Amino acid sequence: MDKAVSEKYPRPLVSMILMLVIIWLVPIGADGAKLYTYKDKNGRTVFTDQKPPEEIQYQQEQLLVTEGRRKVHVVNRGSREKPRLYIVNDYSGPAQVSLFFNKADNIQFSHRGPFSWVLPAGADRQVLTLQPKVRNRKWSYSYRSKYVPGAPVRGKVVNYEYQLPFREGSFRISQGFRGPRSHGRSRQSYYAIDIAMPELTPVVAARAGIIMDSEGDFSRSGWHQDYMDEANIVRVLHSDGTMAVYAHLAPDGILVKKGARVNQGELLAYSGNTGFSSGPHLHFVVQKNNGRELVSIPFRFQGDNELKKGVYLTSTLAPPELRRRPSVVIGKGSNNE
Repeated sequence: MDKAVSEKYPRPLVSMILMLVIIWLVPIGADGAKLYTYKDKNGRTVFTDQKPPEEIQYQQEQLLVTEGRRKVHVVNRGSREKPRLYIVNDYSGPAQVSLFFNKADNIQFSHRGPFSWVLPAGADRQVLTLQPKVRNRKWSYSYRSKYVPGAPVRGKVVNYEYQLPFREGSFRISQGFRGPRSHGRSRQSYYAIDIAMPELTPVVAARAGIIMDSEGDFSRSGWHQDYMDEANIVRVLHSDGTMAVYAHLAPDGILVKKGARVNQGELLAYSGNTGFSSGPHLHFVVQKNNGRELVSIPFRFQGDNELKKGVYLTSTLAPPELRRRPSVVIGKGSNNE
């Protein structure tokens, strides 16, 4: 049983604890992981992640974010005695969610398994209710959840020609399909490429679609597992159900909003060096939900470009002197991956 505890603390300590609690409660908004502090007209201190108007004097602090937001939530909106499980999908696109019960002693479900659902963008839906099979007998349950962005896309996808994800310049592929450094380790990145480019290079949509998800609050990077989930990304949902991911973007470098429709060639963000990275580059991959599993799929860019390490990708919008660069230069450039 929970117990309420009442104790007295020195006033300075109370103030410090209150501030930490307020920082924890402030949600991180689209402007990035920043905390703004100012006095309102009544002299009260305000903590917010929203930038105040220019006429207000404020203090700004960069917050360190080391964990991304969970995109899909399973919530019990019933009670301990009468559980009613809801799923909330925060993606601006569909998601497939599965529940796996590790324990179900004396449990009667509202319907039979398997417990897997495809929920549309922004859905908030009751999916399951639980009750004891035999009343007045002990009952218990536990479960884990798994979610995959996108609705399942079965079979082979039509080979679409993607535009290069940058407007100007000529940049070297530092890791291609099945790259041994990191791409060959997971089916999610097996068919990804890394394009070495300076930080703050404009990144554009390689194909039209809807901004399904974005993460722009991370600021750390390094070639260590601790940074594996700290890449800033934009995920774009295409009309055929596939999704393009643009990763390792600059902190506060995302220029599009979730749910917005973007055209091919439209500016999305600025490249960076966040997350599991050995240097500034853009990680580009096309993925699909293969049925409760997120996998990468082969793709090609417009023109005749081999997507392997050492190849230079040159935008047709680049100046003529850059367009004359040889299409393949092996062994030169950085190893940014």
